[in-house]
Amino acid sequence: MIHIGRGDRKETRRPWKGRRINEGRPSHVFGNMKVIVVSGARSNVGKTELSRGLCRLLPGAVRVKIGHHPRKPGRDPYLYPMGTRFSVIAREHSTATFLIIESNRILEEITPECAIYLPGENPKPSAEAAMKKADIVRGERLPPSKIALLAKRMECDEALIRAIAELSGMLPAFAPAMEAEHGEPIPFKAQRRSDEAGFIQGRAARP
Repeated sequence: MIHIGRGDRKETRRPWKGRRINEGRPSHVFGNMKVIVVSGARSNVGKTELSRGLCRLLPGAVRVKIGHHPRKPGRDPYLYPMGTRFSVIAREHSTATFLIIESNRILEEITPECAIYLPGENPKPSAEAAMKKADIVRGERLPPSKIALLAKRMECDEALIRAIAELSGMLPAFAPAMEAEHGEPIPFKAQRRSDEAGFIQGRAARP
């Protein structure tokens, strides 16, 4: 039996054939499928762009989206209306190695192997709870202990977790925080290029 939380309620269900208990986290998938949830403060913070990048990075990944907006021709092939249960989505994509879900509300129902949060101005009501449940937050640091924990949950090596974190715009533990002119954190790649440029200039200035 497993427990899946929905708000203040908990439902008890029988595991599907092939489910696995994953280090004390709610078991919610078929076979070895790993679930990554991409959430955000609001629309237009980069959730879809990040989800597509994760699909390119992760073999066998499938991207789905839960939202209010109608499906756009040629885009969002797997768009589900708000309120769709996770069990429905998981059954329809049971062969996926990684299931990437763009949604805040889904985090009220499940605890994924990895939750990513993209901050922004004027956050919507569901953003606060999504941020609290996030493993990776764009613009924040990623300590080595968290990398190791995520690698254990995802059953992969730590290099892949670092790649996911960098793609998400998260800073490693040793990187100082940097902000763009508009006040939002800049991605790690830009941070690293800036650091490297400063190092080279510093060496050139030495007598």
